[in-house]
Formats: sequence, structure tokens, C-alpha cells
Amino acid sequence: MPQADGLRARRLEEQRRMLYVVRAELARTAGELKRHEAALVAGVLDVRRASARARKRQSKVYAGAGVEWASPSRCPTALELGNRLSDCGLAVLAAAAGWDGSDLVIAVAIALAESGGQADALSFNPNGTSDEGLWQINSAHGNPMSCTLDPRCNAELAFAIYEADGRSFRSWTTYETGRHLAFLERAKAALTLERPEATWICPVDPPRRLSDDFGAPRYGGGYHPHAGNDIFAPGGTPVRAPFAGVAVEAPSELGGLGVRVEGAPGYVYNAHLSRYEALGPVTAGAIIGYVGNSGNAATTAPHDHFEWHPDYGEAVDPYTHLLAAC
Repeated sequence: MPQADGLRARRLEEQRRMLYVVRAELARTAGELKRHEAALVAGVLDVRRASARARKRQSKVYAGAGVEWASPSRCPTALELGNRLSDCGLAVLAAAAGWDGSDLVIAVAIALAESGGQADALSFNPNGTSDEGLWQINSAHGNPMSCTLDPRCNAELAFAIYEADGRSFRSWTTYETGRHLAFLERAKAALTLERPEATWICPVDPPRRLSDDFGAPRYGGGYHPHAGNDIFAPGGTPVRAPFAGVAVEAPSELGGLGVRVEGAPGYVYNAHLSRYEALGPVTAGAIIGYVGNSGNAATTAPHDHFEWHPDYGEAVDPYTHLLAAC
């Protein structure tokens, strides 16, 4: 019996020691969790403070580009557009960061292709990194989010990467793949600070609302970038040929009732129409159909999906043409 009692005592002592170790480990883990929580809260506060600082210094940002840029009322800031900068605002930031000449145009086009001007854009990669802000700076560079989500700081980081790469844009996939090319015309227009001269007739009668969504993700029929701009208007609103040419019926499963207008500068494609009107040879402004939601747009508001293919090539962003014409 004394031997059994001694064995039980040793086991109890071992259990007490194990319990002590477990409690100590739990206390250490709780402490680490509190420290992580504090760091997370601090990070969120950093982002909020950075946003506040960016708003306060917006007049300085827009005065530092080295040319006479438009006022913030004509060149909206992130504050005025929520978390999205205007094209003009992107141009100002890129110039202030250090780009000039033709590379300034390319830098603005890359930002449009990478983030669409969304200052808080975040993309998560399979390797655990993230791409952050206007120029989608990869987190592997080790910069805090308080900088990458700050428009001016993001522009400066992007310019530093560009300089480290021998003043090239090879670090941006959108440049290497050529996806930025679709935004070059828009970037050039942003740098003029002037409304582009109207060379088209607006393709949709008022009341209408332009959606600046070229390149946005679309999933109907599988993932693909949006190849045009949507022009929202009441169902049955006339859709017009923006220039003289030939209107050709072009229906499809995704686009529903569609019409191409083929002219000297290239062709435009209008989709989701409710019905056709004039086909064949048309003058600028001729009614070729009516706004609807045919094809895969049955669950969305009526709109004209409008694509622009200059010189009969790939689709490019038609937004500057639509701004001028509409």
C-alpha cells in the first residue's frame, strides 16, 4: 500500500506540473493575442490617420505637379469621389511623384488598368502577398498599408520601383501584357485637363448615366474584363450611331440584341438592346435601336453596353469620347 500511495502521489505531482505548464502556455498565448489585436487596431488607426492627412494636404498634392493643373473642383480628389480618384487626379499624383513626358502617360494608364483609380484597391495573391492601392504595390516590398493606401505615398512608392527598375515599368503585369494600352487615350485626355473635343454623336438619348467601368470584372459566360462602358437609360430610349457608317445586326448569347456601326475610324458595338431600328448605311445620329436588357443583362437595369474598336482592333476605353459627346 505505501508503494501504491507513493505512485499516486507522483502522478498527481506530474499532473499538477502539466496543468501549470498548460496554464502558463495559455497565458502566453492570450498575451500574444492581445498584442496582435493591439497591432491590428494600431494598423487600422494608421490607415485612418493617413487618410485624414491625405485629405488635409490635398491642395498641396494638386499644386505640386510642375504645371498649372486644374482646381480640385475640375480635378476631383479622393475625398470628393469617396475612395476613387479622377483621371485628372491620378495624372497630378503621377507628375508630382516624378514622372514626365510619355512615361507620365504610361504611368497614368497603368494605374487605371491596375486599380481603376480606386485608392483603397486590394488584391490578394495565392502566395499570401497582396497588391495594394492605386498602382497595386505588392506587400512583399514591406511597406505599411498606411502608405500603400495613401494616394500620394502609393504614387511615390510606384515611382521608386520604376526608378529601381532602370526607369522602366517591367514590374507591372498590366504593362508587360499590354493591358495598359487600352487606357492610353484616356490617360492622354487626363493630362490635357480639357474636355476632349466632341467628334461623335452621343449614342444614347437623355436621360442617361455613363458608367466608367471599362476593364471591370465580369463573370457572365466565365470571367472576363468588361470591354466597354455601360450607358444606363430607361428602357426604349433611342440608341444612335455615333458616326456615319454601316449598321450591322450583331446578336449574341451574352449581348442579346446587338448592333455594330462600322465606319472610317473603326467600329462601335452596342449590346442588350430591346429592338432594332435602322440597319445598313446610316448617318451620324441615326437611330439604330433602343435601350434594353437583353442577353445576360436580364436582371440588371436597362442599359446600352457600348464598345469602341478603333481601326477595327481590340476594344479600348471609350469613356473620353463619351464624356465629350454626352
